[in-house]
Amino acid sequence: MNTKFLILIVLLSQQLLSQNRLKGIVLDQQTKEPLEYADIYNSENYTSSNEDGRFIFISNNDSLNIGLLGYTTLHSTFQEQNSDTILLHKKVQNLEEIVINSNDNLLKSVLDNFTNNYPLNPYKERFFLRSVLRRNNKIIQLVDLSGKVERQTLFSTKSNPMPKKNYSVEIENLRKAGIKEKDIEFSLSPFEELFTNFNSIYMSPEIYNFKYIPYKDSSFVRLEFTPKKENSIYSTGYYLVNLEDNAFNEVSITNTHDSEFVERKKLKYRTTAYEVLVTFKKDLESKKYAIDKGNMKATVEVVPDDEEKIVYTVAYKLYTFDNFHNFEVNNNISLSKDIFRLKADYDKEFWESQHYLLLTEEMQSFLKMILNEENNDFKNITNF
Repeated sequence: MNTKFLILIVLLSQQLLSQNRLKGIVLDQQTKEPLEYADIYNSENYTSSNEDGRFIFISNNDSLNIGLLGYTTLHSTFQEQNSDTILLHKKVQNLEEIVINSNDNLLKSVLDNFTNNYPLNPYKERFFLRSVLRRNNKIIQLVDLSGKVERQTLFSTKSNPMPKKNYSVEIENLRKAGIKEKDIEFSLSPFEELFTNFNSIYMSPEIYNFKYIPYKDSSFVRLEFTPKKENSIYSTGYYLVNLEDNAFNEVSITNTHDSEFVERKKLKYRTTAYEVLVTFKKDLESKKYAIDKGNMKATVEVVPDDEEKIVYTVAYKLYTFDNFHNFEVNNNISLSKDIFRLKADYDKEFWESQHYLLLTEEMQSFLKMILNEENNDFKNITNF
């Protein structure tokens, strides 16, 4: 046998043997409820827990860290971790609510440091996006996309307005499956709208009152905002501010006011709930914050003529990584097109090996139903 070939086989075998793998679930230590968005990472690899709290983490590095904002980070190793159930402990602190006005120095300091803390110039990152559409609480569409994006700016400011073409997006992998409805066609958001909605987090002190509330982690404070006018249709929510650099680390925006019905052909519809949760992470080299995770959810009520009400719920989950890295981004999609209508070949090897965001049990059951060739109850749409 060729000596070089033999050495190569030996090296590959050693590399495979040295890989560490942990398949587990992250739970709240007290309630035993699953924790979504938990970070499982070391200096070389990174993944997150899904809605069920489940994850798979694979790394050649033995180090293992599991954390979530508001919880004490678990520092361990693959060798030491002898259970697939990870219990995270909430950080505890005596909290007292303090009401402040909108001209508080903290809020002003956050805005004064905005340019220093966030990228207002072009940068690139990789992303994973998942969208799930439910009709009357049952999944009817699932789409997963991975790729690269170049942003001209993360946020729009008075001195640095967002350009008309702020994004270039290259889709590298696409997995989609859905049921074709006979009566209604629900459109998912396009990339341009999605990215912009995740960026739209500014709440004007002219419109909102703010409450300063100490957080369970003393290095943060929570700024809750509510509309100044009673019975207003404006949103409510909070900023979680890092006191070390006066930057927003988390933003939550909720609007539960029913909008007016829009009538179209033989039906009418309205949005009854909308919420966005965005967390940010700081790049150690550039000292700038980029979006870490984004979760956006909307509920739409549809009333066809002489028929029962239909409730649609659409959720988008965005994860970014390799922020501020230098790589080519070749825009290969329409940024104004419904993301479910985008086309790309299904890469079986990629989707069977990616563990960045696992499918939940509900999603797995939906895909099995879609791919069941004997099921003729509906027409399916898929790129599988």
